[in-house]
Amino acid sequence: MEALYSIPNYLFILIISKHKNSMKPMDLNLFASRHCRIIIFLSGFLISLLPSIIRWYVLGIPCIVGFPTFYHRRIAEEIISGNFDWYDDLSFGGRPYTYPPLFSFSLALFGSLLGIDLGGTVFLPFLVASLRFWSI
Repeated sequence: MEALYSIPNYLFILIISKHKNSMKPMDLNLFASRHCRIIIFLSGFLISLLPSIIRWYVLGIPCIVGFPTFYHRRIAEEIISGNFDWYDDLSFGGRPYTYPPLFSFSLALFGSLLGIDLGGTVFLPFLVASLRFWSI
């Protein structure tokens, strides 16, 4: 029984030892080209956008994916219309705006450019693709 387990290990060690000298380290300049960076960003954006496209066109739900989406959508609509103040009358009977404002303001920016439904659908994949791109 032990001989059966040792044969694959022996073959693996034999293959690695023969090709050990021929292995070269990966060229890191591959990611430095502009075209490669654009391809990485676009592929990350399209992969992140795919669930939203399926949700919108297959299921017929044209809204932002996630849990507090109606809240952020309402705040973004208030920002676009110019009625935003730092107090929220509709949450828990009224309270100060407690979420960090960057998400709502970014959603309002994309919503003012593309419409609130399409802007919200495109915003999160764009954010995820940007974070993936900058992490390389």
